[in-house]
Amino acid sequence: MSIDMGAELTAQLLESRADAESLMLDTCTIIRLGEVVTDPDTGEILPPSETTIYTGRCKVKAPQRANQPTEVGAAVITVTPGAVHIPATGPDLMVGDVVEVTASELQSTLVGDRYKVTGPFDGTFITARRYPVESP
Repeated sequence: MSIDMGAELTAQLLESRADAESLMLDTCTIIRLGEVVTDPDTGEILPPSETTIYTGRCKVKAPQRANQPTEVGAAVITVTPGAVHIPATGPDLMVGDVVEVTASELQSTLVGDRYKVTGPFDGTFITARRYPVESP
């Protein structure tokens, strides 16, 4: 008797993805900003267009102050990177995409918070897409 490890692993992965998604108690909208353009007639710089990439469930690990100081100009601040998790079947995000929390079941103070994606995410046996973010 032969065991199909691929089918067994796939079934377990789908179950783990459902578990991970069940912990996504926040809702967010993720936008991608277009290029900044200049009006050819007035010379006015126009704000970039926004394209909605994703709207749905998410989990936020907000950037926090930490023990590693970072020098920014003349000030020293301490920040740890945050992360936004979206379902494994969600879209590929790009550095610079903006995440806005639109609802939160357990932490209403997150609503309205915006984060900028700072790095890519990829993998084979993922249960969620976990993107590093920072406050813009």
